[in-house]
Amino acid sequence: MSNDTSIWMPCHTGEYLRETMAFDTAEEHGVYHLLCIHYWEKGLPNDEKILKKIAKISEHKWKKISEIILKNFVVDGDVLRHSRLDRERGKSAENKEKQAKRTEAATEAARLKRLSVTDNVTASVTESPSPSPISSELNSSSDIKNPSGQKKPALRGCRLAEVPHCAADEMPDDWETEALKLKPDRDWMAVQWVRFWEYFNSVDCKKPVKKDWQSAWRGWCKRDLGI
Repeated sequence: MSNDTSIWMPCHTGEYLRETMAFDTAEEHGVYHLLCIHYWEKGLPNDEKILKKIAKISEHKWKKISEIILKNFVVDGDVLRHSRLDRERGKSAENKEKQAKRTEAATEAARLKRLSVTDNVTASVTESPSPSPISSELNSSSDIKNPSGQKKPALRGCRLAEVPHCAADEMPDDWETEALKLKPDRDWMAVQWVRFWEYFNSVDCKKPVKKDWQSAWRGWCKRDLGI
């Protein structure tokens, strides 16, 4: 089974309750959930010894509850199949492909916009008459003294997709190091990165342009941890 899916494994409560209506104990729910997670990530073999190990229970308990749990799976040769999870994996892969295309389009649009701005500035400089020595001297003097006391305009920001080494499945090494210092848990970090990436590349994001994305990422992680 391909691993090319999102890290998300959806759990629709209505469908889950229908699948587990015959369960009597929390242990049955726990075992079923472990099998579903393993199926989502790597698939499940049609091998009771391996399934028992994945379920993390004794052989006695496995024999007692395995029949009712495995009714949600279908034997397909030497592997098991789960129709709902297969359907959700298909949706996940499709959504991931759509997000990649949107990100690619946004990146290309930003690149073309930068090229357009650069061309306009170059044309403006080329067409402007050369200043006289006197005006150049006055301008230089004005720059040095800066009598108005005005600050230089701040640098413009950029979108997350324009930051080097930033993608749906990639972040800069120093960003990763910083997140793991806050919480040394790569699974947690992966979840936060996907949420961070999808939010700032979504139409719902009100401020998709920032000057310091690393600070934004740091703040995102701290908020999740309640720091």
